[in-house]
Amino acid sequence: EEQAKLAKSQQKRADELRRQNLISESAIDSANAWANIQQARFLQLDAERQQMQLDYNKAVIIAPYSGYTGRKLINVGEWVTPGMPVYEMFDLSKIKIKADLPERFFNSLELGSEVFINVDDGTSISLKGFVTGISPNASSETHTFPVIIEVDNAKGNLGGGMLVKTILSLNKEFQSLSIPKDALIRQGSQTMVYTINDGKAAPIPVTIKSTSGQFLAVESPMLQKGMPVVVRGNERIYPGAAVTTGEEQNKQQADSTGKES
Repeated sequence: EEQAKLAKSQQKRADELRRQNLISESAIDSANAWANIQQARFLQLDAERQQMQLDYNKAVIIAPYSGYTGRKLINVGEWVTPGMPVYEMFDLSKIKIKADLPERFFNSLELGSEVFINVDDGTSISLKGFVTGISPNASSETHTFPVIIEVDNAKGNLGGGMLVKTILSLNKEFQSLSIPKDALIRQGSQTMVYTINDGKAAPIPVTIKSTSGQFLAVESPMLQKGMPVVVRGNERIYPGAAVTTGEEQNKQQADSTGKES
């Protein structure tokens, strides 16, 4: 660009000198030719610059959604074409879980039904999801029906490829003991509740049959109707730990108030 300006300035100077008969006609022609060459060179370079800027703008790939990048699918220097994937991307704000439904329960599960999800990583995280898809075709190997469950994962509790345990809500009617969801404790692969025996915590292994709202249908030969279960602080107690019920706390507070008065 500077050379083009310089050539243009020299051309004007030569014209001025020619009008004063200080230089020859051939010198004027040379100055004009040089100015035209520099101007053409400038225009060519400017066009190349604009093309490079356009190519650069097209080289910036904008993700179609917010998330995380995974495995890189191309290497530096490779040619890419429109639509060619260059990175794996993951949107973990909502997670889809695939579960296998035994064929005997195929007609007992509905779209939109609630699912209770446990993360088997030692953290005892419990999540809630909903059935968004039920395959009409069973696996020829396992004779189970794939079920798709969608879970809100805004807190990032789940990651791609993790193993979880799911409890499906079936519309099949049956009789069973029910406990609040907060009473359930997971220790590894075992599920249990704590009851109270002589003022001390006593664990009882249970098997979850189904879920409905804030309650779980469970079965256990050791759990009987009417037995108290611990729903608060149960993640911090252990077998044999002293337990005070809400009723006992209220009674102690009433006795203390009576003595003070």
